[in-house]
Amino acid sequence: MNSQLTKEQINHLYKYVTDEGVEYFDVQVELVDHIATKIEEQSESQPGKSADEVLEQTLKMFKKGEFKQVVEEKEKQVRRQYSRFWWESFKHFFTWPKIFFTVVLTGVFFMVLRSVSTEMIQEIHDSLGILSFGFALIYAVRLAYISTLMPLKLSFTNHNLGTVFFVINAHFVIKVILTYTLLEGYRLPFIAAIASSIWLLWVIAAVQANIKLHIYGRQLYPQAFKSVPKLV
Repeated sequence: MNSQLTKEQINHLYKYVTDEGVEYFDVQVELVDHIATKIEEQSESQPGKSADEVLEQTLKMFKKGEFKQVVEEKEKQVRRQYSRFWWESFKHFFTWPKIFFTVVLTGVFFMVLRSVSTEMIQEIHDSLGILSFGFALIYAVRLAYISTLMPLKLSFTNHNLGTVFFVINAHFVIKVILTYTLLEGYRLPFIAAIASSIWLLWVIAAVQANIKLHIYGRQLYPQAFKSVPKLV
């Protein structure tokens, strides 16, 4: 941050980028720092002008809606970061020692799906929506609680809603797996166990990726999480 700017001028820059539609605090910080650098450059090239004059002149250099592109680019960066976190979490389930958990999970699914009757499979198939909705509701309440406690909004926490929808719709995939492996005249419990395990790990990795984004945001911008307990 430019040390030549007064606290009032810095607050003015924050208000400016906020009024331009930038809600994310992390993007605001980056933009204010960028504008402050521009102001410093203008001050050096126009020594006869006051700091306030240079500030206002610099702000006029930015086109209306220009910051929207910055926000969109930041959201793309966060999505890429989320994808990296997801892939790291998912592939770890197939490396030692987590692969042991993956094998056991698949084995449990196989034993259960092989032994239960078709009628029981149908009941599980019909009740999956309630189970996934219940889990997604609990998860959504947790995320909403965190958002309520956060005094500042970050782009890192903008994946909350997407992850909730991902969790709540997870049962559709399981229903398809059960339909085409254990219902409709099929009896392929091993295939069902493998497919169900992979999808469950897929969902777990998505939740873990969202948690990692929160941790990443907390490390970079702790002031946005000052009211959020670390255990939440």
